[in-house]
Amino acid sequence: MIGEGAFGRVYKYFNKENGNIYAVKELNFEILNKKINNVDNVIKTEINLLSKMKHANIVKYYGSFSNAKKLNIILEYCRGGSLLALLKIFTSFDENIIRKYITQILDGLEYLHCHNIIHRDIKCANILIDKNGICKLTDFGGAKLIKEEMTILSSMQGTPNWMAPEIIKSSGATRYSDIWSIGCTIIEMFQGSPPYSEKKNVLSILNCICKNDEPPKIPEGMSEELKDFVKKCLVFEPTKRFNVYQLKKHPFLANSKTTSNIDSTLNNSFYS
Repeated sequence: MIGEGAFGRVYKYFNKENGNIYAVKELNFEILNKKINNVDNVIKTEINLLSKMKHANIVKYYGSFSNAKKLNIILEYCRGGSLLALLKIFTSFDENIIRKYITQILDGLEYLHCHNIIHRDIKCANILIDKNGICKLTDFGGAKLIKEEMTILSSMQGTPNWMAPEIIKSSGATRYSDIWSIGCTIIEMFQGSPPYSEKKNVLSILNCICKNDEPPKIPEGMSEELKDFVKKCLVFEPTKRFNVYQLKKHPFLANSKTTSNIDSTLNNSFYS
C-alpha cells in the first residue's frame, strides 16, 4: 500500500502483461456516501476531468473499474512519492528546490486554468514526484470545471491551512483561489509546515483567514525575491493576486541556480 486517505487507500499494482507499475486509488462507497453529497456526480466529475488531462505535470489517468463496494481509479505511479512525504524526511526544502518544483507546479496549473479547471486543493500532499524528479499535480476530487456561464464556484472545498479567504466566506472559488494555495504550499515547503499550523483547531484557522486580519506569516530566512513571490499569492482580494502567467515571469523563478543537495539526494535515492 502506498498510502491511506479519508475515503480509502492507494496501492501499487504491477501489471504482469505489460510490465508496468500503476497506482490504484481505491475509494470506499460506504465512506464516501457518509461524507459527500451527490457522490455519483463527484466521482463522475473527477473521472471525466482526469480522462481529459494530458500534461507532463499532471498525474496520468489510465482507467477505472468498480463493484458494489469500491471504485478503483488507475493512475500513473510516481516513485518519489508526495512532497509531503519528502518533507517528513528532509524537514524543509531550500529555495533552489522550491524554485524547481514551483516552476513545474505552475506549468501544470497553467494547463488546468487554460482548460477552465480549478484544482481547489493544492498542497504538498497532492504533489507527486515521478522517477525522473518531475512534479505532478494529483487528487482532483475537489477540482471543478468552470462552465462558460459560471465565473465562480460557491461550494467550500480544500484544506483549511491552504484555503483561500473567498472559499471560506462562500463567495466563490476562482483561478485565483489556486494561487493563494500556491503561496501556502511554498511556506509549507520552506518551513516544513503550512501557514497557521500553530493554531490549535480548524475554527481558529478559518476565523483568522475569514476576518482578513491575520495574513499567513512569511517565514524568517526567505530571500527578498521569494518573500515577494509569496506575497503576490497571499493577497486577500482575489483579483489583486498575481495570476499564473505573472508568477511564471517573477524574478524568483528566473534566478535558477545549481542543483541543491536535496535534489541530488532525491535523484540518487528516490527516482532510481
